[in-house]
Amino acid sequence: MSLRRRLKPIAIGLLLSGVLLFDDACHKADETSEAARRPVKIAVIYIGHHELIDQIIDGFKEQLQRELPQGTFEVFEKHANGDKTQIGSAVAAAVQNGADILVPISTPVTVLALQYANEHRQVCFLGVTDPKGAGVVKSLERPESATGTSDLEPFEEILEFIHEVQPTARVIGFPYSPDEQPAVFSRDQVVKLSRKYGFTVRHRQVASEDDLSIVVRELARQTDCLLTGADNAMFAAAGRVADIAARNHRPYFAGDSTSISAGAVGGYTINYLDVGREGAKLVRQIVIDKKKAGEIPVKLMATGVLELNPRAAALVGIAFSQLILDRAQKKY
Repeated sequence: MSLRRRLKPIAIGLLLSGVLLFDDACHKADETSEAARRPVKIAVIYIGHHELIDQIIDGFKEQLQRELPQGTFEVFEKHANGDKTQIGSAVAAAVQNGADILVPISTPVTVLALQYANEHRQVCFLGVTDPKGAGVVKSLERPESATGTSDLEPFEEILEFIHEVQPTARVIGFPYSPDEQPAVFSRDQVVKLSRKYGFTVRHRQVASEDDLSIVVRELARQTDCLLTGADNAMFAAAGRVADIAARNHRPYFAGDSTSISAGAVGGYTINYLDVGREGAKLVRQIVIDKKKAGEIPVKLMATGVLELNPRAAALVGIAFSQLILDRAQKKY
């Protein structure tokens, strides 16, 4: 066989291979182009509906409309119906739905979201009180694995407020949930900061809902006032805590709007709408500026705002001065 005849099939094969490779490259380019054109899918994941969580979501969605061009993103929600054991299922459902960015709310949801995330999915958490202590980030300035917003309560302002309205108080009762990392972190912060104001903190674990009334009642009888921290269980039980405190004629202070509206006498709070809004600004950096989430510093909220419940205060013999009333941004 001549050399020309032998080379002809080889040339045809190379030509066909080239065509196939070119077609495959074009197909991949089309897929990349299509991926670039489709809306970014953003999954908001949380345990269940709660006033503070709903405020975070509202703030996030509202601000996202300002940060991202219309039609370039799609937001959907997945939650665990209030059941902590179903958080993993909610996160898995978000991933299966094709989420590009996972936006978990609270510490336990964020921990699981990071387990499901990979190099193709970014994580921007909302309302994680102590991201570094929870192992969610390496540091606030250089997170590495994710970015997000912290809802750390302004405990120093709260303690200063307690000292201002109850100057004779010396012992603070602090009930908390031992299985919630933010609650334990809150306890540690309060214990550390209280020394500056001459307070002693008597803290007790509330291991279950059945223990709540017993623990809070004992603390109310042994202390001058009660205080709760960043604690989902205490948020949910705020009405019961307030009722027990009032029955024992003890002021109850808090650092969240839900608890103050439910009967705490007052405190400095974080604006949870802002927790969501600041998170949307971080998502913009991921989508528009093409930054990796782990390269963006965690956002801490500014100082808190004073909220009061004058009716609850009157029940325990506290009358706010006009100066304090004028300073409050919200009254219940």
